[in-house]
Amino acid sequence: MPQKKPTYEELEKLYYQSLEQRDSIGRLNYALYSTFNMPMLYLDLHWNLIGYSEDFLVLTQNVVKLTQKRKPLSEFLQEGEFEKILRYQEQIKALNDLPYDDGGDWELKYEGPNTHDEIGESWIPDSFSKARQWEVEEDNGNLKIIHKSHIHDEEDCYLMSAEEFGGADQDIKVVYRIRTSENKQDIRDVSFVLSGASGKEEILCDMIGYTVSSGASCNSLARIQRKSSDIVKVPEVLESDTEYEITAERVGGRIRRQLRNLKTQKEIPSLEVIDSMALYDGQNHIGFTTYSGHMEVSEIKVYTRKSVFSIDQFRIPFEVEVRLRDERLKDRVYKLRMLKNETYKPIFPISKLNCKK
Repeated sequence: MPQKKPTYEELEKLYYQSLEQRDSIGRLNYALYSTFNMPMLYLDLHWNLIGYSEDFLVLTQNVVKLTQKRKPLSEFLQEGEFEKILRYQEQIKALNDLPYDDGGDWELKYEGPNTHDEIGESWIPDSFSKARQWEVEEDNGNLKIIHKSHIHDEEDCYLMSAEEFGGADQDIKVVYRIRTSENKQDIRDVSFVLSGASGKEEILCDMIGYTVSSGASCNSLARIQRKSSDIVKVPEVLESDTEYEITAERVGGRIRRQLRNLKTQKEIPSLEVIDSMALYDGQNHIGFTTYSGHMEVSEIKVYTRKSVFSIDQFRIPFEVEVRLRDERLKDRVYKLRMLKNETYKPIFPISKLNCKK
């Protein structure tokens, strides 16, 4: 049966619909282009200019000479503009002086593993892992959670609590024990997740929270991560076939890990960071993760308490309007935004200038 030809009105309607779609796609492309092609400066830790994205030259050539001489950012901005950054730094510095140890008593919320715990109910593997890699086993009358090594596939394997602990108005402390593998090659990132996602819903459960790692990167580092990105890391090697007691806590925006070797009773220096980009008002599952290595966890105690801090104290955004020290641009205002992800890598290549002093 032959198809009915569209009327003129129908063709006209389709034509205008296609124009609207093309306009919408064009606007989206423009928005994306604007996002990824914003002029960017690259600074060292002392606020010296060390590079810029190529599209900065469209604004001003002054950036070339200042970058070649490694001039401080203050010389690129109009007088008084750099003080906005200094005020921001004072806010960040003030976080170090808060009374983190003055909170109230901790309340025990969970103790285990216990006879009621089951993998897949009280402790949930991430949606990608196979449940058989995690088991609750009995050892001399005590229960422990075991992850079996499968380092040939090099996968992150998460085991998260079904219950949530420690919301935005609470501090949380978790004390537990781990025993490392007899085989050094199987000690692969023995980690704890704070304020993480549900294992039922996520593959990478720490993408919304914090990971506190011991023996990370094939037993060479300790680290604290925010959304899977390092915010502090130090060299660390765990001994094989050794039991450790770990205390991981989040008090306000301070995340701290304490580790004690139970064989030698040696305390390893605390791993600590104060985060000014707080992430603990989403899901609040806790859990364990390993990079496909062997992991044994026992004597888990979870505590919470009402926090004396507000999450807003640890959310200090930085985006200010500034004016550049350039006669042609003196009446134009630009956004200055600080990226606080320490593993950030520039989208654009840094200009290949001679930036030596």
